[in-house]
Amino acid sequence: MHCSLPPVLLILLSFADSSPELPRLREQLFDSQRSREQSQAALLLVRDKSARAEEIVRAGIAQTEAPDVFLALAAAVRMTRDTRFGKELIEVLDAPLTGPRAALRQPPPEALSAIADPALIDQLAKRLADPKLDLVRKQTYLWVLGRSNVQAAVPVL
Repeated sequence: MHCSLPPVLLILLSFADSSPELPRLREQLFDSQRSREQSQAALLLVRDKSARAEEIVRAGIAQTEAPDVFLALAAAVRMTRDTRFGKELIEVLDAPLTGPRAALRQPPPEALSAIADPALIDQLAKRLADPKLDLVRKQTYLWVLGRSNVQAAVPVL
């Protein structure tokens, strides 16, 4: 006799490898009906230094089809000034944001300016050196550098 588990249970079991709170936090993060719990879950996940929590945050940032999840995570990254997610935020910034995802244009630069460090400044400087870079992205990168309050950004500006 073959026993199969419901998909929801399989998903929950896949998160059981680290903190027992992670499955609950992930569920709260994706519950757009409860924005307060969603924001709290995003903050707790960003503060959690475990590999599994980091994976959940990275996946959530990449899912721009769920704007509420992305906005909660971007705000949590900005508030905690956690530099681990700069690459993902730059990827969202570089992606075409049209339709309902257009609301995601401002949170990535705000979060990036809060988490800017010399490595992020170098990444943005390399992108700014690209002659094919469009004007909107160039202005956005310069805005991030100007708001970063990082000394290494001055020569780039």
